[in-house]
Amino acid sequence: MIGHFPIPYPDELFYSICARFSDRVQYSSTCAVIEELLGTRTRSAIVGLPGRLAYLFANLPPGYPGTVETFIDQHTLLPFYAPFLPTANLQRLYTDMRGTSGKGMQGRASAVTSGFPLPEWFRFCPVCVEADREQFGECYWHRVHQVSGIEVCPTHAVWLEQSHAPMRYRYRVREFTSAENGIRVMSPRPLDLSNTRHQILLELARDADWLLRQRNLPTDLEMLQKRYMVTLIQREFATSRGLLLLSKLWREFRAYYPPDLFQLLHADLEERITLHWLSQLVHRTHRRYHPIPHLLMIHFLGYSLAEFLCGDVPTEYRPFGEAPWPCLNPVSDHYRQPVIHECSWIHSSSGGRPMGTFACPLCGFVYTRMGPDRSAEDRFRRSPTIKTCGPVWEAELTRLWSLPNTSLQYITRQLGIECHLLRKHALRLKLPLPRPNNPNNLKPQTWHSFRIAPPPASFPLEDYRARWLTHVKEHPNASRTELFNGNASICGWLRRHDREWLELHLPPCRSHDHRPRQAQWKERDQQFVVEVEKAALFLRNLPGRPVQITRASISRQTGKRVWLYSNLDELPLTAQALANLLETDAEFSVRKVEWAAEQYRQENYCPSRTKLIEQARVGGLAQHPQVQMALNAALHMLSQFETGS
Repeated sequence: MIGHFPIPYPDELFYSICARFSDRVQYSSTCAVIEELLGTRTRSAIVGLPGRLAYLFANLPPGYPGTVETFIDQHTLLPFYAPFLPTANLQRLYTDMRGTSGKGMQGRASAVTSGFPLPEWFRFCPVCVEADREQFGECYWHRVHQVSGIEVCPTHAVWLEQSHAPMRYRYRVREFTSAENGIRVMSPRPLDLSNTRHQILLELARDADWLLRQRNLPTDLEMLQKRYMVTLIQREFATSRGLLLLSKLWREFRAYYPPDLFQLLHADLEERITLHWLSQLVHRTHRRYHPIPHLLMIHFLGYSLAEFLCGDVPTEYRPFGEAPWPCLNPVSDHYRQPVIHECSWIHSSSGGRPMGTFACPLCGFVYTRMGPDRSAEDRFRRSPTIKTCGPVWEAELTRLWSLPNTSLQYITRQLGIECHLLRKHALRLKLPLPRPNNPNNLKPQTWHSFRIAPPPASFPLEDYRARWLTHVKEHPNASRTELFNGNASICGWLRRHDREWLELHLPPCRSHDHRPRQAQWKERDQQFVVEVEKAALFLRNLPGRPVQITRASISRQTGKRVWLYSNLDELPLTAQALANLLETDAEFSVRKVEWAAEQYRQENYCPSRTKLIEQARVGGLAQHPQVQMALNAALHMLSQFETGS
């Protein structure tokens, strides 16, 4: 039984409590302190994720405040890692820290902290030290100051200072060093809050402090990754199918953060490595990453940490927003009213965009439209083709069809359908042709605009049907195309006047072997990659003012507009090449700045910053970090050139 153990201070690290205990008992051997507290001489003085806490609490004085669970939550670094771990791994760590064996504990702990190892030395905030001594009579090691990747104090916005107490021991692995014995008196160094890098570091520190103070946060890593994917799709860093556009994501991610931030965080986040973990943060549910990449990703996506973990961030991609949706039947009494509560959607064959189907339960009207929605008005548009008209719409068509002196254009406007589609519905409903009691029937141009051939005066329907059946019987193994080509006149007449009967008396469509088609797509894909790369190189090297490399400019140069817009799902290599070659607005602005600087260099003239921005035509993006760096480099180069000349 331990006779006395210090009461923890707010946010005090477990290591710090043990160090204060060691200062008070003054054992001659450091191993004796470990044995007294943890019941073994073989354990090290672990800083972030200690073990054998159940043994410690079983030997604390009666009435000592707290439990093992509250001790883990309030005085170790586990709450900082918890939201970003799979639930099973987190429960295993809790068990290891409570347990007495400790077998494999350090291996699992190092897997959690890998990539961002603990600092070499304990850190402290000079302002916190003075405040602690004034309030408690002594200072102590704060948890948030020892988190890897945190360089500033979240409370006082000053830089953390390095003590002379080593955190990662090489020889004295069982020695506890208290803050009073390890801190050197130093003056605080305040942050420059006008500096973007300092603002980000302060935000990271506040996030870490917030994490350490939370209890019972959701720890479902799979749910967290679903939120990543939905947000990336909404920000157009991934397709609606879940394909991550890594090159675009990396370019924007790199432009969002200052270039020297990663070096300051002591993290090797080069492009090839960052592309790797940017992808795995979203896709790999079993891979454990340090929280700092998660925090960087969350802020890049435009959320605060509390909003992303606890807020109403969607976990399912909804390209058409939330229910209810409006009924777009123009002849119903609930037109444009939100009465549809269910929506099903698929990926369309043209570009892979989501295509939703909306069925009105009141009037049976079913329509489709392409997504995703980008404005409130998108909810009130639909595709021209009606999937199911419903009895209300069909009854109104029948009524309007029989009215005298009503033009076809008037009917199409009332029903919200295009004129050439009205023929299909009129034939389907077996409406009389020509329309009865309508003077417009006498005008041939009316039938032409309606795309219906006027029926002949004599209507030898049975004769045409008999001749077609004889033709089909004479060619039992012919395909539909061969039958059409063999007797085009009969087929054409039946198509115009008796299409439904003709469809019933045609041989079934023959199945196609898709393997040659896939081979054609593969060959076409390989060919298009070369053409796209050549087009991008040609556009980049055009003389005169730069031309932005966009999908439109590449499609104009290659003449492959239809393929690059409508069939890109069948061309994966071309899609990847486009993703790598297309320029963002910021990258194009950098090229324009370089071009404008070259024009001034040839004139041996160093302009003002405003004139350079005007010449480059980058006014709207002049404050972007990439463009600012390009402007600074150009002005520096021009000033040196002018001075040298």
